[in-house]
Amino acid sequence: MKEAWKQEIVSFKEEKMQKITKSEFTFLWSYAYQSAFTPDTILAVFYATGVHPFTCETIMEAQMKPSV
Repeated sequence: MKEAWKQEIVSFKEEKMQKITKSEFTFLWSYAYQSAFTPDTILAVFYATGVHPFTCETIMEAQMKPSV
């Protein structure tokens, strides 16, 4: 998301030659969000965290804290 947001800002500034206003912020944010959160990237995050497919070894026992 961070890289997609940077790309949107750079593209906007190159095209418009001005700063982003509050009204333009939501449009640019939505474009960055749509390009960053694709099914492939979402699945990659689940895979990297061991959620899907479930992998017990991804989170070590030492990382687990009991709830209080």
